[in-house]
Amino acid sequence: MYKTSYGKDLAREMSKELSGDYYHLVANLLIPPAEFDAWSIKEAIYGLGTDDKVLIEIFFTRTNAQLQAINKVYPNVGYGLVGLLMASLNQRILSQRDIINSIERETSGNFEKGLKTIAQSIKCRPMFFAQRLKDSMKGLGTDEKTLTRIIVSRCEIDMQEIKACFLKLQDRHCGIT
Repeated sequence: MYKTSYGKDLAREMSKELSGDYYHLVANLLIPPAEFDAWSIKEAIYGLGTDDKVLIEIFFTRTNAQLQAINKVYPNVGYGLVGLLMASLNQRILSQRDIINSIERETSGNFEKGLKTIAQSIKCRPMFFAQRLKDSMKGLGTDEKTLTRIIVSRCEIDMQEIKACFLKLQDRHCGIT
């Protein structure tokens, strides 16, 4: 619409006005959510090593419809991804009262991380993402990729709830209840 109205490419115009991490954040907001998630998955598995946190976050916090949309666009942004992982998770296993402790006792590795993500996401998805945002800003420097990915992927879904949870986490950290 911008190009039609002004005869200029919006991304190119933004690159003249913005820079660095802020430019990347704003530019990523122009990408449809499923394409952004598909691109994030590709980036997580490309090259040496795999960024398991990104894969677990996306695969275990998106709805079935969101996973199906990612599956449709993934071949256009990266390499073929066989069976985009469990679009129909059976979450009845998560009905125990203290599920996180049970998961820690009974599982390990990425399977444990995946189950914890599901449990935390079911308990309170905004709090899960608030904790991920807080972790991305811990210590020296900021994990810009995580920060950007969460802001871009959640901005039109539940960012206000994530903000409220983030503020609760900050209050707890400061000793305020």
